[in-house]
Amino acid sequence: DDGERMLVFRRAIRIAAAHGQPTLSIRLRLVRHLLDTGHPAEALAELRACRGDVPAASEDDRTWWAGMLEEASQPEPDATPDR
Repeated sequence: DDGERMLVFRRAIRIAAAHGQPTLSIRLRLVRHLLDTGHPAEALAELRACRGDVPAASEDDRTWWAGMLEEASQPEPDATPDR
């Protein structure tokens, strides 16, 4: 279930942080899950929250982060543009 999966990601992030371990890769997988389940605003908030970890990340993680940032920033298909 999607709700349980999000709780598992959040718990993994807390445990890693409590033990001084990097959390970016876990957060990126959470972001992918949020995007895949139709929660782009939450995904965008998570990406912004882990922005400080990106410069020290691997090139693959930096590329993945940037791609999902772009994806999460896209207007929703049924959103009406502001005029």
